[in-house]
Amino acid sequence: MVDYRTEEEQIDAVKQWWGENGRAVILAVVIGLGGSYGWGFWQDSNQEQGEQAAREYWQFIEFLEQDFISIETSKPEIKGDKIKSNFPDSNYSKFAAMHLARVYVEAEMFDNAKRELEWVIKTSNTNDAVFQLAEIRLARILAAMGDSSQAIEILSSNQETSFKILRATALGDIMWSLGEKDAALKEYRVAKNLSDRGFTAPRLVEKLNFLRSTSTNVDGSVSSSVNVGPSGTIKIDRLGEG
Repeated sequence: MVDYRTEEEQIDAVKQWWGENGRAVILAVVIGLGGSYGWGFWQDSNQEQGEQAAREYWQFIEFLEQDFISIETSKPEIKGDKIKSNFPDSNYSKFAAMHLARVYVEAEMFDNAKRELEWVIKTSNTNDAVFQLAEIRLARILAAMGDSSQAIEILSSNQETSFKILRATALGDIMWSLGEKDAALKEYRVAKNLSDRGFTAPRLVEKLNFLRSTSTNVDGSVSSSVNVGPSGTIKIDRLGEG
């Protein structure tokens, strides 16, 4: 297990996590929720406007996948902001903002990524899947930027059932980065127990096994006492996922 102690290593760890998970935003919404709710989440009340929003959104995705070179050269915010401006009430505008956040993370422009995610949160209902995903990603960015206390507050404040596993895993990663390994183990166990009836991420199992083998509590109990300062040193492990 590697603890990241320098700013450059912290940034690399967050970029790696987003590279592995950032593109799965839309897939997670549809597959994770499924059924009529997952389908309904894609629909817009105005069919014609919804179809136009969908066209512009997928054109934006094709641009990011095929023609994007760099932020300075390609200026993805022009296309993304156009969708947000033209269709502010459409879910596609929120998806576009999520993808812009990923691009900014990869370019180490965390303030810009934070702004996009905060826009998604502000314009979404708390029970929307995109709201939940945006909060979890925002918490990871805040932790990497040194604001671990706000990240923990975000992850602890909203416990919508469908996303408890992702929240617990992200919270465990942040606790671990702060050196609170018993608290991290507690969160990983919560995530594992919630996922026992379905798919359990291999990395979650690996982190659980590692912390169990190094836990300071011989009897297997886990301390729930966590004291997090406003500017705790962030040490993001290479296995971060959530």
